[in-house]
Amino acid sequence: METKTIKGHFYTEFEQRLSLALHNEFKPDLAFVFCSVSQNLNQISKLFHDNGIEFLGATTAGEIFETEVAEKSIVAMLIKLPSHSYSLIFHDRTNDKNTLREVGFEIGQKAFNKYANPSVIVLSGGMRANGEELVNGLLDSNISGNSIFGALAGDDLKMQDTYVFSDEGITNNGVTALILDGNKIIASGVATSGWESIGTEKIITRSKGNVVYGIDNAPAIDVFLKYFDKSKERLVENDLVVNELAQYPLHVIRENNYRVLRAPLLADQERGALVFSGTVEQGARIKFSIPPGFETIESTTQDIIKMKSSLPEVDALIMFSCKARHQALGPLVEEEVESIKNTWDAPLIGFFSYGEIGSTNSHSCDFHNETISLVALKEL
Repeated sequence: METKTIKGHFYTEFEQRLSLALHNEFKPDLAFVFCSVSQNLNQISKLFHDNGIEFLGATTAGEIFETEVAEKSIVAMLIKLPSHSYSLIFHDRTNDKNTLREVGFEIGQKAFNKYANPSVIVLSGGMRANGEELVNGLLDSNISGNSIFGALAGDDLKMQDTYVFSDEGITNNGVTALILDGNKIIASGVATSGWESIGTEKIITRSKGNVVYGIDNAPAIDVFLKYFDKSKERLVENDLVVNELAQYPLHVIRENNYRVLRAPLLADQERGALVFSGTVEQGARIKFSIPPGFETIESTTQDIIKMKSSLPEVDALIMFSCKARHQALGPLVEEEVESIKNTWDAPLIGFFSYGEIGSTNSHSCDFHNETISLVALKEL
């Protein structure tokens, strides 16, 4: 597998970098493309189409390029793959009635129709998309949870519209996926957060899907604000939830004390509710979180090292990292990216997302927040 990574702050710069990368007989089959929502998606799509390169991509809340953390830019990984080793799927939900779970199931079925041993990298757009439903649909199709990876697109924290795109189109309410033939390309990964919980357990007393109305029989917004000593009047500031409350994700406690993180994205003041990017079931046990520090990075680094022990060499790395994690860690997030890059010294791109999909070292695929989902690709 031959790969090259390119980056541009502006379209013209990115176009030039792509032109240079395509010299010397390098003819990639596929590209991952991640960019700010401020970039012209139609222009970028046309560029890859005109150069005969299939692609899938998502808008971001920041970009990752090798050891760099960027904003408002375009990054891409160009890959030359073995013949008949991959397939792309694009599903625009704008005018259909399929649930996100049904879309996930359909993608899984198509993957099995194509390959006996498929892996899936899936990207979803849509501000109110419930990532857990997408994961559950893929799992319903009996794809191995250890072979499912992905993320929800971002929009530079505007919290308006997030997009995914491919050769087939651009949508703010849909999914694009890369299906890989596991007999030709290994796709391995890990989801890791390092976040610690605090305080006593609380109960979600009223919720529907990814909207939480009540915690311990009190309005969810009131509980959050009181716990973290935030003024209710500040909810008029549109950035309070995404810039502050999102840094304190819920630990949703499941069987055998397994936990997933859920970070709030939006507030519904009229109903006292918080909207999360994944399901928080009514009756769920939860704990709040403490702000992260160096120990968070140390924990994720150890999980990455464990992953390398089973896959010592890779051809490419794709990294999905939660935007709320970026906000909470601040400059430390660059150390985290550099540490991951240096673990294999393989080409790396990624983006800061509104939710991550992947498997932890102890549990099969799930939907996460405040988490890194790392995917490593290796040609067999």
